[in-house]
Order: sequence, then structure tokens, then C-alpha cells
Amino acid sequence: MADNRGRFQAQGKKLEESESWAQAQPIYHCEAILLLHKLKKKLKRRDLEIRQQAFEECIAYVNKANKNGGIEAVHSKSFPKNYKERVDLEIHKGIAFLTKVKP
Repeated sequence: MADNRGRFQAQGKKLEESESWAQAQPIYHCEAILLLHKLKKKLKRRDLEIRQQAFEECIAYVNKANKNGGIEAVHSKSFPKNYKERVDLEIHKGIAFLTKVKP
């Protein structure tokens, strides 16, 4: 069962692309950064240019959350806040952005 769910989404007037996760274990910081890069690759060059600052802010937010022990659901944030052309972070269930510890 997916005890940890969420997504990153690029939103806009003419755009809605996302990368989501649904898994038993919390999503690790490194996995989240990879999902953000995967989302960036889905966008056309112009759409990415419009949201470049938003992606940087979202990555910084994920990095900060990781340093503070992760984020628990339910949590959502937009970068930049209250803009149509933006990047959204949504955590629907579980914990996100923990550090993966090597065994």
C-alpha cells in the first residue's frame, strides 16, 4: 500500500505536467530532486524559462526540509506563491524528503 504519496507539478495557463510518487517508504531527498529534474525535462524550453526561478525555489525548499528532518503530510506549497505560471509541491500522505542512510 502507498503510505507515502505526493507530487511536483508545473502549472500555468496552458500547462499542467507533473511527477508523482506513491510508495510504501517515505520519498528520500535524492529521489525528490530526481523527480524535479524529470519534471523539468518534460517542459518545452519557454515553459521552463518562465519557471526556472520557481524550480530553484522548490529545490531550495526540499533541501531545507531535508535538513530539518523532512515534511509530514498534508502539505502543499507553490513557487512562487499566488502565480499562475508556477511549480507546486504537494504531499498527500506520509513523510517526504528524508536522507537516505546507507546500510
